[in-house]
Amino acid sequence: MKIGISLSGGGVRGIAHIGVLQALNEGGIFPTHIAGVSAGAVVGALYAQGITPTQILEMVRKLRLRQIIKPAGWGKMGLFSLEKMTDILLQHIPHDSFEGLQLPFSLSATDVGKGESVLFQQGELIRPLLASCSVPFLFAPTQASGRTLLDGGLLNGLLYEPIADCDIKIGVHVNAYDPQSPLKSLKGVLQRCFNLVVHHAARQNLSKFDFALEPTELGYYSATNLRKAQELYDIGYKATKNILPALQEKL
Repeated sequence: MKIGISLSGGGVRGIAHIGVLQALNEGGIFPTHIAGVSAGAVVGALYAQGITPTQILEMVRKLRLRQIIKPAGWGKMGLFSLEKMTDILLQHIPHDSFEGLQLPFSLSATDVGKGESVLFQQGELIRPLLASCSVPFLFAPTQASGRTLLDGGLLNGLLYEPIADCDIKIGVHVNAYDPQSPLKSLKGVLQRCFNLVVHHAARQNLSKFDFALEPTELGYYSATNLRKAQELYDIGYKATKNILPALQEKL
């Protein structure tokens, strides 16, 4: 039986995906096909490589933002660059290819020149992966496959098509936001605008899945605070435990 899981973007809130995968595995459910966008693409790629959820969580706990990003420099098209992530990802996915992964994996990024969502399923992996995480304004666009690419969540925040043929389809949306959170700065307004775009782009596909997870309490967490890693993981884990009986019955 083919079990597909799609993991949305959400910045640091994507750590909740690790808890989702751990709870599924503990319940004897092992996805056979993975799709991801932005943070969900990073977690999905590591899992497709054969790295266990507990190992991924341990990696995240050791990370600091300064290890992932660096200032892009004056005149660049974003405040920061994700290039430092390349070395980190190569440590765990040294073959740098979709074909080298243990499970079929898909990710999307947004071609800002042509205004279209681009699906990646073969060839070079890490540059498209960085592109899928490149939040506009915050990060400079990534060049891959002759395209200028930004965050995949801009146009398709929760991939469905790559796992549409699976017998069981699970969608996980972790980019909730708190509508009561006050807007006190330009940064806050820009972040809310991006969250709204990605949130609605993801929810368009949510109803298509056999099982959909959307932990609303994630909206109270910052998309950039790595210190809350365990709490975010726990939210994903507990939400998945709640649907496990129904999922196991379906299987």
